[in-house]
Order: sequence, then C-alpha cells, then structure tokens
Amino acid sequence: MHLSVARELKKSVGDQLRGVRYLVRMLGSNAQRPYLAPPALPDALPEIDRFLGKTFRAVDNVMSAVETTVRPSTASFRGFVPLEDYLRPHDDDALQNDIYRGLKATVSIAQSNQLVLKGRVADVQADMAASRILSGRREERCAEFLRALARRSPLVDIRGDTSSSIVLKHYIALALLFGLADKDRPLEEDALSLLEDAFLLANTRLNVVTENLKPEKSGDTLVSTLGVLLDHLA
Repeated sequence: MHLSVARELKKSVGDQLRGVRYLVRMLGSNAQRPYLAPPALPDALPEIDRFLGKTFRAVDNVMSAVETTVRPSTASFRGFVPLEDYLRPHDDDALQNDIYRGLKATVSIAQSNQLVLKGRVADVQADMAASRILSGRREERCAEFLRALARRSPLVDIRGDTSSSIVLKHYIALALLFGLADKDRPLEEDALSLLEDAFLLANTRLNVVTENLKPEKSGDTLVSTLGVLLDHLA
C-alpha cells in the first residue's frame, strides 16, 4: 500500500513540475507570451518585454540542464505491441510508458500546447487491462483504446483551450496506431510516419467519431469508422 501511495504521489508531483516547465517555456516564447502574460500597462516598453522573455528562456535552459542531469531522456515512441504482450507480468508499466511516449509524439508532431498528465496515462492503462479485448477485431481494440483516452483525458491544454476536437485528434491518431499493433512492432521512423498519417486521417472522420463517442451511442458506427481509417493507414 505504501509503495502504491508513493508511486501516485510521484506521478502527481511529476505532472505539476512538467506543467511549470511548460509554462516557463511558453513565457519564454515571444510568440506565445502575450497570450499568457499581456503587459500590465498598454505602453509597456518593448525592451522590458524582451528582457522578460530572455529571463524565462534562461530559466528554461537551467531546468533543461537539471532534467538531463537527473533523468536521462525517455526513449522515442516506437509504436505499440499487441495488448496481450502488455498484460504479461514482466513489466507492469510497459503499456503506460508506450502511451506516454505516443502522446508526447502526437504533441510534438502537431506542435500543440498540450501537456501529458502521466497520472492519467496510468488510468488509461488500467482501463485497457480491465477490458482485456485480446481476440477482438483490430477496430474493436482501437475503439476501446480511444474510449479509454477520451474518458481519462491524459492531455490538457496549457492555455486553457477547451476545444475537444483538438485533443480528440491526438487520441484518434494514437488509437489508430494501437489498432495496428497486431503486426510486428514498427521501427521508430515508421511509427512516427504512421502517426503523422494518422493525424491526417483523424481530420476526415472527426465529426463522426465525436458524435459516436457519446455514451448513449451503441458503438457500432464508431467501430466501423475506425475500421475504415485503419484500412487506409495499414
């Protein structure tokens, strides 16, 4: 029990520190800072604003150096393996780690303002372990994974943008790669290329997916829609 509590506290603190780091990085960006911290006075000197930007960038550099020293960079996203492989007892956090890397990859590709909350990623892993959809069709596994992502919401917008369509595109793209996990694990370059293609496909059926993720929907249309997208991506 104590180990479980300590793990949850570590994830919670880690999420908060990542949020602070992301905020500092955005405040150091001349393009994004006005959205977060507009000048207190309309006639504030441009030199003061540039000085603030340099200050935040310096803080970001220090935080980057500390992070690199304390914790090595996480491995790049290389796609998913079949769900049954994740449920083996050799690595309890394997699926969680791949989901986390995958979400970070989607944010990087889209260049969006999303922050990955690792504590919620663990909830997605727990949902998938409980579902145990092992023998179903790939579009069924894809749909179950997408529902878990939408339900647990491991991505949040640092600028407070509540548009669900932005986040949902990330979830659909990652779910499509999860649906292809019945193949051999792709190389890193192939996984990232597939993820970029999945983003484009997510846009083509975004409204249909959004409508059929609602709890009152049967799920048949969602499964068939994802099946079409998987056929295009495969």
